[in-house]
Amino acid sequence: MIMPIETLPGAMLRVDPKGRICELNNAGQQLDGRLQAGDSLAGWLDASGLEALERCLASRNSTEGAPLEFEACVEQRRYRLAVARLACLDGSRYIQITDITDYRALSENQRLLQACMAQVHDVIIITESTPLDAPGPRIIYVNEAVQRMTGYPPHEVLGRSPRLFQGPDTDPKALRRIRQALEARRPVKEIVVNYCKDGLPFWNEIEIVPIPASDAREKTYFASIQRDISQAKQREAELRYSQEELRRLSQAQEEVLEQERRRIARDLHDELGQTLTALKLRLALAVNALKELPSDQLKRLMTVIESVDGAVEKVREISSNLRPPMLDDLGFEATADWFLDRCAGRDGLEIDWQSESAGEGRVRGEVATALFRILQECMTNISRHSRASKVAIKYREGDDTVRMEIHDDGRGFDPGQTKNSGFGLVGIRERVAMLNGGLVVESAIGKGVRIRVELPLEGKGYD
Repeated sequence: MIMPIETLPGAMLRVDPKGRICELNNAGQQLDGRLQAGDSLAGWLDASGLEALERCLASRNSTEGAPLEFEACVEQRRYRLAVARLACLDGSRYIQITDITDYRALSENQRLLQACMAQVHDVIIITESTPLDAPGPRIIYVNEAVQRMTGYPPHEVLGRSPRLFQGPDTDPKALRRIRQALEARRPVKEIVVNYCKDGLPFWNEIEIVPIPASDAREKTYFASIQRDISQAKQREAELRYSQEELRRLSQAQEEVLEQERRRIARDLHDELGQTLTALKLRLALAVNALKELPSDQLKRLMTVIESVDGAVEKVREISSNLRPPMLDDLGFEATADWFLDRCAGRDGLEIDWQSESAGEGRVRGEVATALFRILQECMTNISRHSRASKVAIKYREGDDTVRMEIHDDGRGFDPGQTKNSGFGLVGIRERVAMLNGGLVVESAIGKGVRIRVELPLEGKGYD
């Protein structure tokens, strides 16, 4: 039976047993302008498509079963051809042609996406956007990595909430921040402790982004990428422990160094200083006893006495540079006052020293030593490198902390270019870190340098 072809849905052709087009509807003509009545499909189909068409047209008549289908490529397009099993009285058959190019491209993209999702190590989860209250939004997609990371196979996770992975050590503050971001429909990234199916905790880095709807009829979703960073956290903890061990070692070495400085300074002052002083006195007695000596010889002896006197002063200076005795006796504030007077006289600097401590300075021991060495390093750097003319130093002792700020009007430096500039700032940072203090360094080319140090009043360094 031959039906009016225009009444049939889609792009329809009727072809004779040799594949020649008997007629086609408007949809068929619009599908491809090269399809014309009287032409053969052999000139339109590729070789494999023509072979499939010949098999379908040669098949026996049947009133049962679905149409015979095959796919064919025509230039850059792909089509599905459905050939009717039952032939018309003249042997012709109806063929419906559907352009499936976009469908196949979409299917291939979907296949590639699924294959990619199956291979990536990060867990990818897509959830509904509501409810944010218990029990939480449902998971509608999860890749296979979830089983590698948590032990849950995907089918056990689908339909449940991501709260499935939370446990007693999951940080409530981080969860509140995530909740606030989701309510505001903004991206969020957090690190929390989550739990595997067997109850073992792991560090989970979570990044969640909203997937907005394109129109009011569509739903919104949340997509998250989750990564197990437990090994990175372990390495971070090991590195932190190693740094703390090195800092303890550095502190111990610094204490030994200070003790050695104290001993050498004391030996220089007490033994060598006293020896030189005694030598000076004996020379003076000798001069007084030998007044009958010629004047030129007396002058030589006086020159020796002056040299010994200079040596005594030099020994005192070396001793003070190693470790001023007053640092142990009077504390940091008095030592700083004395030291800055020397710097002003030696380097020609205008130094403004302001102390806001109440009464006698209370800083002693390792804190006093650290402050003095930091001040000493700063003044050395100012003298050697800054070309400054003025230095302002503010010092304040609070109830629990001491603060010192050093500001010069020198040429300054670029903080981003200090990697190879020496160990001055590195040493200052280490001294501050050993006492669990704080350090701020501010500078710019032509703007001088400002250094702020804050230390606990009582040393609380590494034991």
